[in-house]
Amino acid sequence: MHPRLQELLDYTEQARADLLALVQPLSAKAWDARARAGGWTVREIVGHLQLVEDSSVRALFRSFRRARDAGLGKEQEGVSLLDSLDWSRLPVVVLPVHAPAFTTPNEPQAPDALYDGLARSRQGLRTWAAEADGFALADVHFPHPALGNINLYQWVLMIGQHERRHIAQIQRVLEDAANDTPFTNRVGSTLEEGARYSASLLALLGDRDPLTVWAESPDAIAALVANVSEADATRPEKPGKWSIAQVVSHLVDSEIVYGYRVRLIVAEDSPPIQGYDQDLWATRLHYTSDAPLETLVMELRVLRGRNLRFIRGLSATERARVGMHNERGSESVDLVVKLLAAHDILHRNQVARIKQALGIAG
Repeated sequence: MHPRLQELLDYTEQARADLLALVQPLSAKAWDARARAGGWTVREIVGHLQLVEDSSVRALFRSFRRARDAGLGKEQEGVSLLDSLDWSRLPVVVLPVHAPAFTTPNEPQAPDALYDGLARSRQGLRTWAAEADGFALADVHFPHPALGNINLYQWVLMIGQHERRHIAQIQRVLEDAANDTPFTNRVGSTLEEGARYSASLLALLGDRDPLTVWAESPDAIAALVANVSEADATRPEKPGKWSIAQVVSHLVDSEIVYGYRVRLIVAEDSPPIQGYDQDLWATRLHYTSDAPLETLVMELRVLRGRNLRFIRGLSATERARVGMHNERGSESVDLVVKLLAAHDILHRNQVARIKQALGIAG
């Protein structure tokens, strides 16, 4: 395939991979989260992305075939076109009111149906690219409703950039939802606050099997941080927020804490479970300079494997045993397992969000 077109296709594929990495771990409740300022839900945003790609691909076919039949020449140029669109004329957040009616989702769809739709529209783009490969696509233009008259290469680029803009929108929606939901179990919480924290985590987990989440998380974290440099790993998302290194260090220490708790509950009768201040741990236990990401992921993988083997070996009676958390009250082994699975999902989403905030692709 011609390098110009291949570069743009690779860009769209990376944007799609980032989108799926963000939304696939979401619970049903998170799919219907809506920003405080209104606008679309996550479900509606994903539906919009599929509709935009589908309509764009149809337009690409029409314009290319018309130009080809009129004698469109072969491509001679090889200069990159990744920076060839001017998005400065658009608002920072594309609100639903700016979307043409035919790209507005009319009915809510289940995530699996949305994934199928995204796969179909993306296959349509690939099919068009195979047909248009080698032609002078910069010589063919048709108007975009906001960007003006752009060429066919730029239309492909627009699909990827449009997806990235809405990935950022989804992250803002999820951040708003998280800020309205007690995902931080602060030290000294009342039992009522602790109960809300647990309920929020369980809602994030939804109906997913917690041990499946346990099993997949080390690989998911490894994939998320694979292209993160050590310099970027220590950059916070924003002032006062954690860096990727701090999040992964927290996951490793959480594995130690939760592993100890479930063993304590199984071995002793209604033992007390002491909460801890995760921010103090991050500061005083040197999370930022603790170890390279590769080492942290290896530690997480080993500790998770040991804890997973332990949990899978317990009987139903043993999993029903309880301890008394000083901030959340009675917690069974089964509940602790679910809370840690949801905790995984929460921080996997956080790493993806930090990468987006820092401009790290992939």
